[in-house]
Amino acid sequence: MTLFPLAWIGHFSSSFREAYNALFGAEWVHWVMHAGLYAGLAILIISTFNKQASKKDLIIVLSAALGLGLAQEGLQLLTYVEILEWNSLLDLGVDLLGALIGFFVFFFYKRSKRTYRPLM
Repeated sequence: MTLFPLAWIGHFSSSFREAYNALFGAEWVHWVMHAGLYAGLAILIISTFNKQASKKDLIIVLSAALGLGLAQEGLQLLTYVEILEWNSLLDLGVDLLGALIGFFVFFFYKRSKRTYRPLM
């Protein structure tokens, strides 16, 4: 769910595991966290390296999100010692959707700044 698989810490602390499950136990929370993380990542990437929002930038953002998503899922698979499941593919889809949302938030923000003209 996060860049570091926090659930892994739950193997060592039952109180942490209970708090973690209370906060992140619902599947919709898991999806919102993934999408939010990758939307923020997309905004950070595009605003750091390029002030535009072109098709080329979209490809770069989605490629970075996919690469990081694959690395994250791989790390989770290593820590949970499980085989690849459909949930991992769903996570990757949500990651890409979040990156797409972040890209378009940035795109429309830049577009609105271009068309805004103060009255005075």
